[in-house]
Amino acid sequence: MQTTSGTVDVARKSRFEPAPKGTANSSVALCLPTLDDHCDIREWVLYHATIGVGKIYMFDTGSVPPLKGLLAGVIESGLVEYHYLKADPAALANHSAAVTVEVDSTAGPVQLVIPPPKSPKHGRDWQTNVYGACLKHFGPRHRWMGFIDSDEYVLLQPGVPSLPALLDWHSGAGGVRLHWRVFSAGQQVLRPRGGVLASYTDCCPIDDGEHGWTKVFVNPAHTLGALTAHTPRMAQGWDIVDTLGRPARNTTEDRASTAGYAKTLVTYEGAVLAHYVFRSIQDYVRKVARGGGDGLKLRTVDKGFNRPRHCNRRCDAAVPLGRELAARWDLAPRGLPAWCRAGIDATKTMNQRNGEEALVAWLRQLEAAGTAAVGGALAVDKAAKTRVAAAAGPAAGAVR
Repeated sequence: MQTTSGTVDVARKSRFEPAPKGTANSSVALCLPTLDDHCDIREWVLYHATIGVGKIYMFDTGSVPPLKGLLAGVIESGLVEYHYLKADPAALANHSAAVTVEVDSTAGPVQLVIPPPKSPKHGRDWQTNVYGACLKHFGPRHRWMGFIDSDEYVLLQPGVPSLPALLDWHSGAGGVRLHWRVFSAGQQVLRPRGGVLASYTDCCPIDDGEHGWTKVFVNPAHTLGALTAHTPRMAQGWDIVDTLGRPARNTTEDRASTAGYAKTLVTYEGAVLAHYVFRSIQDYVRKVARGGGDGLKLRTVDKGFNRPRHCNRRCDAAVPLGRELAARWDLAPRGLPAWCRAGIDATKTMNQRNGEEALVAWLRQLEAAGTAAVGGALAVDKAAKTRVAAAAGPAAGAVR
């Protein structure tokens, strides 16, 4: 029996709930600059709606194709206001001058100017400037506004009813900072099928230095702008506190008030900012290639493989949250780019982008770390297995 594609689409849609509704003056809003995060953007949006975020200002900094095509329902429901940023490539290449960015928006005109890079090792800092523009244009609508990235998820601790409730417990502060908990790829070399929250359960030890980094939710009425991607500029007399109510201070080890780094004050009371910076190695390769939203290009593919050796603690509290999301909403809609496919489908793309020698090196590192994840994946594609084995020689003989 044959079924038309239209009938299949209707049946697919009927399995899921309607998109959550947003409100223009919600208590909590998020500002999100993002680039080419097609694969998991719906999960990020829908998850944060479930914990009480009522508006998301998404600034797409040039994704190809634009992310808008994957946001059906959440734009129409008012949950997401979408802004596509375009700039003249020649102007961007001139690192001595600022660039005025053209904004194609679902919410009217937005002015955005990206200054020149800070130094030769930097690209243009889209992230901080998007945060500043978002605060200026939309901050007055909301009691709280958060500045996080699409690889960061706010995970509430047991007993916290919602994100607005957590923030309102600190209503006398200028803002609340949340500490990172960094997750590694674990054994996920290729993209898993289960989404971010349900798939990644390997995290770094609490004393990992990366956990000193924070992101903030601010009271826009007392916030002057964005100093860095981790730190706002606050009005005099208004502090950023952590979830224990401790204000940000600068010490020998901490740069909490100027850089958003507070290594000696790490707390996960109330909430964790889960940082899925790697996701699968397949994802991380693409992230390294495009660089960071803060203009830095400091990540390396090797780091993606070295992290699992250290970040091997079990952090699986978000798994049921991810499974519940997948049951309620379609997290992988039609139109996802080919590179979002799970499993071995992406191997050819990885080889083309980085060369077979790079893939072989990764397999050797994983094997040395005692990771068996690659064996089953490569068995799916005998041609890939043959090419890798031939290039690797005896050192990779145990990878089957």
